[in-house]
Order: sequence, then structure tokens, then C-alpha cells
Amino acid sequence: MQKKYNLIGTPEELVKLLQKEFQMQKKQAEFYITLLICEENISPEMEEACDLSFWYTNQDIAKYQTPILKSRINISFSQAKQRLGEVLFDLFAASLVGCDKNAATLIFACLKALYKSGTYVKEHQCCVYYQALLWRAMHGSSEYFSIDDIFPSGNEGYCLHLEEVKSKWKCNYCRNEECHIDRDTFSSIVSELTDSHVFVKYNNMYRFEV
Repeated sequence: MQKKYNLIGTPEELVKLLQKEFQMQKKQAEFYITLLICEENISPEMEEACDLSFWYTNQDIAKYQTPILKSRINISFSQAKQRLGEVLFDLFAASLVGCDKNAATLIFACLKALYKSGTYVKEHQCCVYYQALLWRAMHGSSEYFSIDDIFPSGNEGYCLHLEEVKSKWKCNYCRNEECHIDRDTFSSIVSELTDSHVFVKYNNMYRFEV
């Protein structure tokens, strides 16, 4: 039977609980608490405060001083959703680093959609998803992208995400530090992500399901 957890406290207290009980790093715990607050629709004010406070500033002194963040809340999650939250953090949360608030908000919205739907991005799909995620971050006013927009054709074939590939997922197409994926294979993975409702297709263009 699937384990279910129930926690009560302020966001700051919940972060500390996750660090203690689940051995999460602080940033990972903050990321996960934000996902849970969004999933449970506790309040728009709480969600906005957590997004801004947890992710997009490094002002630790002021981090939890917003009045709404001093409210005690009740959250629950299953063991499966906890694992999914950890996977999303490990694979894709690094894309938030160095982003401005608008770009980080767009990326986080995409990750929230995966968490809410319980959808895992499979290992062979990770690089395609990551390419699309970074494209979304850089094109705030553009919702739809084409396969050409996200196809890894830059830098004379050098893998654009080599460090991510080495440390986070096994890429079948990165050999000798070069990307060898062909357009047909890349397109088929985009189709897989569309079939699993990660992307939405419209007139040969795609957008994230959010």
C-alpha cells in the first residue's frame, strides 16, 4: 500500500521537516514545498509568496518575512509524488539557476504541470524536454515552438547540455561530446511527449501543457 504523509506548519517549518525527515537539501525542500502548495491550491497569495521567496531571490534574511508565509498550513503527499518531486528537482531545477523572475516563473509552471499530472519524463526524453524548457525560458512572450526551434543544431554539433547529460541522465545520442540525434528521432520523442500530454500540438507547433 502506498505511503501517505501529512505535515502541518509554516512553509519555513515544513522545509525544515523535509530536511530532517526526508534528508532533502534545503533548495530541494523549498522546491517541493512550493509544488505541494501549488497542487493543493492553498491560496494564490501563498503560492505567489512561496514562488518569489523560495526561488527567485537569495535574500535569506527576508526570505520568510512575508506575513502569508507565517501562516500554518496542512499538506499531504504520497510516497510516489514525493519521488516525482525529487526527480523533477534532480533533473530540471538547475534550469532555474541564473534565470530572472519571469523566466523562472515560466520554467516552474512547466514543472508544476508535470508534478500535478504525475507524469515522469523518461530518460531518453530528458534532453528533448530540457531543450524545450530552456527555449520557453528565453521566449517569454512566445508560447508555441517548432521542432526547428528546439532541435540541438548549434555549435557545430557540440552537445549544448553536456554537463547536464553527464550528471543527470544517460543520453543515447551524446557521443564524444557531440550530439548525434537525427531530426526523425528527435521528432518522434516530441511526439511521445505530446502523446503523454507533456506538450500540446497545434498546426505543427507545440506548447507545454500547463
